[in-house]
Amino acid sequence: ILNSLVQEFNVVSQKQSFTQHRKTCISFRDVCLFDIFKTALLSLQKIRAEPAKADPKICEQALNLALVCLSFDFVGIFPDDSGEEAGTVQIPNSWKPVITDPGTLQLFWELYTLLPPPRSTECLKCVVQFSSIRRSLFGTDDERKAWLSLLLSGMCG
Repeated sequence: ILNSLVQEFNVVSQKQSFTQHRKTCISFRDVCLFDIFKTALLSLQKIRAEPAKADPKICEQALNLALVCLSFDFVGIFPDDSGEEAGTVQIPNSWKPVITDPGTLQLFWELYTLLPPPRSTECLKCVVQFSSIRRSLFGTDDERKAWLSLLLSGMCG
């Protein structure tokens, strides 16, 4: 249900103007999306704790939920590929503590090694979204370099 809800708010409806869609999208982002993302993370942490007991369907749904949250149109526009920010994940500043927590990225790397395809592929898709986070989320270059080091260490080790 949460996957469908996030996807529904991320698509422009024929019944709404672009301005109405943007307001609705931003409101959903501000009120609900972060809690939904944290729910996905909590489910994934439980799966990581006992991967052998994890229901494959719940695992698939939790990974998909994390991915649709990270892929959300956070600014309520659909930039074309020619824009400078195209491909950049515009994570809100309020998400920074969870996104930059080393444990969050580590969760996806660990699940990647624990889970069989196609679920491991979904983990990588989430990591790709993490690698595309806007640089302005990080306060300093050193903070960003430390986070990118975590990203690279997951790839190398």
